[in-house]
Amino acid sequence: MMKNDYIPFPSKILEVIRHTKIEYTFRMEFQGDVKPGQFFEVSIPKYGEAPISVSGIGENFVDLTIRRVGKVTNEIFEHYVGDTLLLRGPYGNGFDVSDYAGKDIIVMAGGTGLSPVRGVVDYFFNHPEQRGHMTLIAGFKTSHDILFRNDLKLWKKNMDVILTVDCAEEDVACHVGLVTQYIPQIKLGDVQNTVAVVVGPPAMMHFSVQGLLGIGLPEENIWISQERKMCCGLGKCGHCKIGDTAWTDQCSTIQKENSWWIKEGKHGYQYKSTEKERIPRHQRTWHDCLPHPCPRRPSGCQISESDSTYCRNLW
Repeated sequence: MMKNDYIPFPSKILEVIRHTKIEYTFRMEFQGDVKPGQFFEVSIPKYGEAPISVSGIGENFVDLTIRRVGKVTNEIFEHYVGDTLLLRGPYGNGFDVSDYAGKDIIVMAGGTGLSPVRGVVDYFFNHPEQRGHMTLIAGFKTSHDILFRNDLKLWKKNMDVILTVDCAEEDVACHVGLVTQYIPQIKLGDVQNTVAVVVGPPAMMHFSVQGLLGIGLPEENIWISQERKMCCGLGKCGHCKIGDTAWTDQCSTIQKENSWWIKEGKHGYQYKSTEKERIPRHQRTWHDCLPHPCPRRPSGCQISESDSTYCRNLW
């Protein structure tokens, strides 16, 4: 029987770790392959689903660090050890640690952006022989917002860790200021053999990448994670597209130039065909990613890239 990647599976909560008042790590039962930086869609019937990054990987479990910010996450926080949540995934490309092996590594993370790169940092902390010099710069709004405090203390044993806060409310062992201020302090060797991973809010990533380019890092040596509102998780709805580029293997470039418009639906944005006009995602009825099977048709959709037929199955 063919596996349906849209159908969630139950996962038991093994442990709940509190970091701040609104950020907990849920250790979920999971068996399978997963990489740092990938994400799961976590769902609760009647409430919806939310994409959550993998913040830790262990034997038969994954850690999902969740911020309480909306309807779905509010309900997730009402679940405890022994309860069950519905997951589907993992999705996304993730970070392949083999890309960084044998090189000097810079990791820059802002706020909850530390969650998806935690697995990368943890891996090279435990395998220092597989990399050169390593620097972690992690920034948070205040000292009350710092995540993974125990990990940060541990990582300092064999790598440079620069912890920053936007403003100091009390005497803490961290710097004050934006993460970009500390780029000049990075101990650089051969820039051609140095890689960087940057994850955080868009503005933070933008200026961090500019700073890294400014100290000589080649553009191709910098990895970033574009956090966008996810829908299907597979690239078939096209919501992860940036311009004409689809960020998953399953999605191909749009070939249609016309569109159907509908009134109802949920918010979200999608580029319209080759005209690159931003239109609300709920105002589309054609297939953005061709060819692919339609999740609403058991037999699969037979529309091809050269076919001008519009799909009436809204998904």
